[in-house]
Amino acid sequence: MNLKKTYIVLALAFASLTGYSQDYPERQAFQDSSGKVSTLFRQKQAVRYNFPHNGNSYWQSPEFKTGEVLFGGKLYKNLLLNIDAVRHQPVVMPDRNSVVLDLDREYVLYFTMGKARLDNLFLQGVKGAGEGFYELLEDADYKLYRRVGKTLAESTDFSVNGDGIGYEDPAYRRDVHRYFRYHADFYALTPEGELVPLRNKGSVRKLLGVKKSNLPSGASPEEYFRAAFKIRKAGR
Repeated sequence: MNLKKTYIVLALAFASLTGYSQDYPERQAFQDSSGKVSTLFRQKQAVRYNFPHNGNSYWQSPEFKTGEVLFGGKLYKNLLLNIDAVRHQPVVMPDRNSVVLDLDREYVLYFTMGKARLDNLFLQGVKGAGEGFYELLEDADYKLYRRVGKTLAESTDFSVNGDGIGYEDPAYRRDVHRYFRYHADFYALTPEGELVPLRNKGSVRKLLGVKKSNLPSGASPEEYFRAAFKIRKAGR
């Protein structure tokens, strides 16, 4: 393939991934109708993964949920929010079934979607925090956080439906090999303000001083960690 053809192929592939080149009228219509709230948003449409794949690119579900965001020191409520877990990028939808826009995460201190709260611990200056967001699971003197990430992968192994994509998809396509691989890490935020990774079940027992006999032996890591934090909070 010559150089000119290579450039054309790359340009078409990028356009199918992002959809940027076709979104300006949609953005402009939104800007015209949203008034002052439009200052929240970056002037580009969110990435769209326009190719066959299993799983989804979002933190948990493609469903946008009503929440609030603390952006640039101002609190904005009643927004439809979600987060692209591939890019760790908060996204907002002006209304149902409309264009999806990025929120500039450098100005987002925290946001909620439904009952979930996601903190930008890096922006908050927490020691040990990486860029992106952490979901608050348990809140006491020690706080439990989960950090979800997704990466685009390929596999002909159908067993990735479930743990591989983060949920059981009844519509999983066996003829599609690309999928969004799910992974989650867990952290404790100490009273001293340091974020500590929880690498295994023993690490949470040691950190919180919880006895093994008080914890469920067959639980998943998340269930185990949450149980330990609840015991700590109850003072048992």
